Amino acid sequence: MNLGNTLRVLGARETGTARLMEGVTAFREALQENTRARVPLEWAKTKMNLGNVLAALGVRESGAVRLEEAIAAYREALQELTRARAARLGQEHRQSGCRPHAARGAARRCGDGEAGGPADRGGFHGVA
Repeated sequence: MNLGNTLRVLGARETGTARLMEGVTAFREALQENTRARVPLEWAKTKMNLGNVLAALGVRESGAVRLEEAIAAYREALQELTRARAARLGQEHRQSGCRPHAARGAARRCGDGEAGGPADRGGFHGVA
């Protein structure tokens, strides 16, 4: 997922859509490995990330096709990321000693420098 997120960030800085399209491809390939049946939460996080890059792409393109794809990806992810599951994930993070991300400044955030950490998730626990 690091690749897809990095491509999304690079794509946001550029005027074209090539990097964003690469990000879409990266997340779709990740979904081949992170299947819903095998790892439902990772699948949902990947779907959310796919939605993010599709939305960024949709803003740049005429028409609403990519934005509709983003909405579909978000809705699919929400089938796994239920309130109960999100609350449980938050509780697990708090129990592990992670601090909330509200004060992002210089304080070390949970998972900084780790695969799947805030650089992957944009600093948001439970959703990529």
